[in-house]
Amino acid sequence: MQRNLLLIFLLLLPGLVLAQKMKRPKLSARKLSCTIRPITNQYRANEPVILRIKIQNMADSAITLVNAPEGADLSQRYPHATFYVSKVAGSSEEIRKAPPKTGSITRIGPGDFIRLAPGESFDPLAKAASFPASLPLTFPVLPAGVYDISFQYSTLADDLPDWLSNVDWYDDLAGTIMVSRRKEYDAIVPLLSRVPRVVLSSNTVRVTVVP
Repeated sequence: MQRNLLLIFLLLLPGLVLAQKMKRPKLSARKLSCTIRPITNQYRANEPVILRIKIQNMADSAITLVNAPEGADLSQRYPHATFYVSKVAGSSEEIRKAPPKTGSITRIGPGDFIRLAPGESFDPLAKAASFPASLPLTFPVLPAGVYDISFQYSTLADDLPDWLSNVDWYDDLAGTIMVSRRKEYDAIVPLLSRVPRVVLSSNTVRVTVVP
């Protein structure tokens, strides 16, 4: 009986590890700066309002951060990468919400971890924005008007499922990590442990969207 229980525990161990919390360093937001800027003075209505984001390491040592995957503006995906839009002037037309994102198309991988030396910077949405089809899923799509836009980047979650959610890591029958994902999982977890817990809020920019 005990032998059978031990065998079951060993089979479930990878899945249990995935459910555990990570111990990650905390970091003052003052060690990083987050700024956004528009790429043009005017945008077209119902087209992506593309903005450039710059997260810069202001600390004296290197910091590891992560590119934002599809669905990073949803509460179940980390890192969070969210635009906040406020209408200043324009018609009463409501701001359309972006199409639902499942987060299952893309996921973070070892190549999404960015090591920033002191003074270096990166754009967490640059990878997502490199695919034209993903632009409406990455940036605000707005009707004509004048808007204030800011951005927030967050790495607060310590639970592995918050980072790896909606991804086929599990073998549904065995309840453990799929063999085909094991190598990638083993590479991601130690990298995640280096990512500090931090919330960054950007400046606010005002953009004009024309018909």
